[in-house]
Amino acid sequence: MMKCAWCHSLLGRNVALLVALVIVSQISAVIVFILFVQKPHIAEAASLMASQVTTIDQLLQHVPESQREQYVQWFNGRDHAPPGAIPVAHTSLVSPIRGLEARWFMNELIRSLPDDIELRIQSTTEHRLWAQVHIADKQYWVSLSSLSGVPNTRYEGMSAAIALSVALASIATLAAYALHRRINRPLKHLVEAAQHLGDGGRPAPVPVEGPTEIATVAEAFNGMIRRLSDNEVARAMMLAGISHDIRTPLTKLRLAIAMNDKGGTDLASAERFIDDIDMIVGQFIDFARGTHDEEAVTGNLNELVEQLVADFAGLGHDFHRDLKPLPLVRYGPVGMLRLLMNLMHNAVTHGKTGLSVRTWQEGRSACVGVTDEGPGVPGELLAHLVQPFKRGPQYKGKAAGAGLGLAIANQIAVQHGGKLTLATRSEGGFEAVLELPL
Repeated sequence: MMKCAWCHSLLGRNVALLVALVIVSQISAVIVFILFVQKPHIAEAASLMASQVTTIDQLLQHVPESQREQYVQWFNGRDHAPPGAIPVAHTSLVSPIRGLEARWFMNELIRSLPDDIELRIQSTTEHRLWAQVHIADKQYWVSLSSLSGVPNTRYEGMSAAIALSVALASIATLAAYALHRRINRPLKHLVEAAQHLGDGGRPAPVPVEGPTEIATVAEAFNGMIRRLSDNEVARAMMLAGISHDIRTPLTKLRLAIAMNDKGGTDLASAERFIDDIDMIVGQFIDFARGTHDEEAVTGNLNELVEQLVADFAGLGHDFHRDLKPLPLVRYGPVGMLRLLMNLMHNAVTHGKTGLSVRTWQEGRSACVGVTDEGPGVPGELLAHLVQPFKRGPQYKGKAAGAGLGLAIANQIAVQHGGKLTLATRSEGGFEAVLELPL
């Protein structure tokens, strides 16, 4: 079971792959060496020996018959063809001579010699080769060199080759292990973090290291952890906000009901408190729902602004318009309407005077700006206004709502790939600028 697990592991596969590559490369190198280096050398050596035999044959033909035996003895020295010399077949070599190179050598030699010249091998440690020449119907045995001189016939370098193969395979194994450690360390961090997350914990960000692909996965995992953490914080803030922001109008509503039971006539206040609760709950629902699943359309932002200006005018809030021509923009209609409505409602609620809305194009962005001439917000607090339940200090406890209007607007802007910028105007008042990519 352990062996099977190791074989399917990344380390086992890397080791197997690298060792296989080493073996294949060595086999390929041996084959190339034999076919393109060794075999031509063997053929050249066989051709040279065949030329020597042919020369001796021709020389003996020109020597007087009475002197041929003397010349043959001089060629052979102390060697004599034994009765047990083995004939050589034309296609293969028998067991006393081993090795592929020796077979190639003998076959090349046989092909290079005339058919009337017979070869025999003396079965000794040297495997001496004899050639029988025929001159005037008489046979003469001439001693040739031993086959021990044929290249690589005995493979003296086989031990070195095996040792080299083992060394290269060991190096490949070490390289695979080093590669495995480099890849496995960040993977192990990812696995541990994922298991911790699956158990309900909140793991720390994993190190972004290792190869590009694994580093990209680590960055994506860290991004997921951040989003989950942000969602958890938002959920906790929303629950706390519901408890805090609804309690105030509920208390006022309870007081109004109690006064009515005692003969008071504060029903209008009770209805207003109910409207406040309804507004707060609606903001919570809008913030939690978002616009992720809304299908985008291509439309004109100026038409959307004109519609909202008319709606607010019907409620008694007039906005000054300065709308420049804009190209068509892709947006979620409900989400974009909610975003612009929140910006304009924020200006009406907190600015009250000098209400204005304008549009323009800046580079590759379509911009919508909503301004007012209210008291504005201190510059150091602007960045906090897009966070849930955050308000300017002068509005805490004075305005209805849960402090989610700008948070919802910023959330929708980000979902559209845009940006919401808040600023306090130098001439007084507050400005919110929406930038959407074209």
